[in-house]
Amino acid sequence: MLILEAMAQASALLAGMTYDAKAQANRIYLFVGADKIRFRKQVIPGDQLVFNVSLGRMIKTILNAEGSVMVNEKRVCTGSIMFTYRDI
Repeated sequence: MLILEAMAQASALLAGMTYDAKAQANRIYLFVGADKIRFRKQVIPGDQLVFNVSLGRMIKTILNAEGSVMVNEKRVCTGSIMFTYRDI
């Protein structure tokens, strides 16, 4: 679950860096769901995780991101993250 949470955080960070910087100052991203999450290999303490995320479609305020997590150049997790944003 921590890997999934970190993938969602990386996706929200990418969205924040991609869209209008002025709007991002007052925006919070909220996790909506995950789809097709596959854990392919066990991760143990001390492993260095490398997150690769890319933004997909945006429908109204729902964003989709595809991501994978690598350890020693081997894929350990893949999936799709959905999230939304709210202006505060």
